[in-house]
Amino acid sequence: MLKCTGTGLLFRIVSTHLNASVLAHQGGWDELLFVAGPILLIIGLLAVANKRAKAVQREREAAEAETTSEFNQSD
Repeated sequence: MLKCTGTGLLFRIVSTHLNASVLAHQGGWDELLFVAGPILLIIGLLAVANKRAKAVQREREAAEAETTSEFNQSD
């Protein structure tokens, strides 16, 4: 049977206490990260998608205007 003595037992108690305190309530800032992180990620992804969609829309409008002008010139 393994026996903890002196500093070994103290280290095990302190280590267990520190691990528990890291997982314990940190005053709210850690919960804020769990909520704000995904929200900010989604906002960023939506901004990128919106920028790409606007670029595609501008290209389509330019191509449509070019096609319309060519059609009007041929008449």
